Amino acid sequence: GTLNNNDTLNNDGTLNNDGTLNNNDFGTLNNDDTLNNYGTLNNYDVLNNNDYGTLNNNLGGTLDNDGTLDNYGTLNNIGTLNNNDTLENDYGTLNNAGTLNNNGVLENKVGTLNNNDTLNNDGTLNNDDTLTNNATLNNSDTLNNDGTLTNNERLNNTNNGTLTNNGTLNNNDTLENDYGTLDNYGTLNNNGVLENKVGELYNTGTLTNNDTLTNNDTLTNAGTLNNDSTMNNTGTLNNYDTLNNTGTLTSTGTLNNTSFGTVFVTGGTVDATTIDNNGIFNFTGGTLSVDTFNGDLDNTGGFLSPGNSPGTTTINGNYSQDEFSTLLIEIAGTMAGSEYDVVDVTGDTSLDGTLRLDLLDGFAPVIGDAFVILESANILGAFDGIYSTTALGEGLRWELEVDNIAGNEFLVAQVSAVPVPAALWLFASGLGLLGWMRRKPA
Repeated sequence: GTLNNNDTLNNDGTLNNDGTLNNNDFGTLNNDDTLNNYGTLNNYDVLNNNDYGTLNNNLGGTLDNDGTLDNYGTLNNIGTLNNNDTLENDYGTLNNAGTLNNNGVLENKVGTLNNNDTLNNDGTLNNDDTLTNNATLNNSDTLNNDGTLTNNERLNNTNNGTLTNNGTLNNNDTLENDYGTLDNYGTLNNNGVLENKVGELYNTGTLTNNDTLTNNDTLTNAGTLNNDSTMNNTGTLNNYDTLNNTGTLTSTGTLNNTSFGTVFVTGGTVDATTIDNNGIFNFTGGTLSVDTFNGDLDNTGGFLSPGNSPGTTTINGNYSQDEFSTLLIEIAGTMAGSEYDVVDVTGDTSLDGTLRLDLLDGFAPVIGDAFVILESANILGAFDGIYSTTALGEGLRWELEVDNIAGNEFLVAQVSAVPVPAALWLFASGLGLLGWMRRKPA
């Protein structure tokens, strides 16, 4: 049947609705014990599920809220809960194991909201305490987190939705930003897959990536971005503050370090197509492989490994490396840029540290083979030594020579015979080390 409440209905026992229960305009329904809905419960004014109350919207049941629903107790949804006005979870627990459609305002104030099935937000969802998603949470409008939001399965921010995190957002599975905006002003810990597909990811807080972060559109960092695992950029990554990499950062798009930005490469691998550096780029460890680096590059403890095995690194600026740094050149043939690595520096180059020459694919250079491994306006200093993981043939050594041609200087690594009796010592050592570098007059 149908029960219409137009005034005050107080439930202190068990109220089972198998038909239609309408809490009409000017009506107040207070539940202090157990309210089971198996049919249709329509709230048009005030429904209070109080401290000791349990409101069960069971399988097959529909709860439509077009007024104010205040939950201070336990609200269990196994059916369909449609919130078209205001649903406030205040010192209560809201468990969703069915479908919760929010088209109004859903406030999780001082309470716990557990989603174990489907939560669709097409209105405003404000979380000030604890929101745990164990299934699917779809945000197509506004989701504000000022508490702790933990995603253990799938969180979709889509259809021009805005997800704003001012608290702590822990992603332990899949967080996808597709045609949406994800603004992080608090702490975002990614322990799963965070994918910025067609949208904007804006970080002014702390974003720590411990698993996989993929940016296919625009990622703007104006806070602290820590990559400790795998980060893939195929769009544009703009850094205005601090980017720390100890994992693997692969960028086939553009990595733009602005004049306000600082990038720390202290370990791991950065493999990039283009890096625009107008700020501070601290390269103190790990391996940097980049096609084009716009700006000055100071290597103070890392491995610069040009191109893409092999390839060319173009530095539109100056390059320097100190005693703790290594220039890694891979050689698989005699063709520059495609069969062996080349560094092309438009400014000045200052050398120190180690030159490492690795032979690939069984390539065995012979006497007279020469490889132009570096071109620069000026080449200053010299390597402390040459190291190779693959020995040359017996009686052969690497020799470096600086040639000056038409105002530019070229560093050439060439294969020559080891003078006797020095050949006996070098062959016995097996290190392929060289203390021989000469400069041809211009």
